[in-house]
Amino acid sequence: ELSTALLFLALFAKFGLTIQFGFLLVLTSFLILIFVYDLRWSLIPDRFSVPAIFVALAYQASLSIPYQQIILAGAIGGGFFLAQYILSRRRWIGSGDIRLGLLMGIILGWQMLLVALFIAYLAGALIGLIMMAAKRKKLKSEIPFGTFLTAATFVSLLWGQGILDWYLNFLNF
Repeated sequence: ELSTALLFLALFAKFGLTIQFGFLLVLTSFLILIFVYDLRWSLIPDRFSVPAIFVALAYQASLSIPYQQIILAGAIGGGFFLAQYILSRRRWIGSGDIRLGLLMGIILGWQMLLVALFIAYLAGALIGLIMMAAKRKKLKSEIPFGTFLTAATFVSLLWGQGILDWYLNFLNF
């Protein structure tokens, strides 16, 4: 409950009392549900992800984002996980990750989606290595990746542009 309150506070600090803030409260609530459910049961239910996708579409429409950009970002997010789903024959990820990728793309746009994916994969690898070193997981063990994706979505939503600017500056772009 404390982390939820802190996330809501962080959103208010960044976006103020706006329509954008209202949409983000609802989306944050869905993402928290996805985070907790995936952490507990390693599953991302459609009853959370599908309504969240519709709220995200309404959110982007309220910002007057061109629909082509929304479709592109969603296709990149969902397509990235769909490709893994197909290539791995459903062993690497589940179908819920595809819908979560679509949701992430719609919420973040394709640039911040890439930041979120980088953060999620880096965090997942680090936590996985720590858990293997502590003998709590093995190389073939499953970890609920939706938890990393939702956390990375929050980070990218709040600080993604700063992270991207720092990274590009670091590379001298």
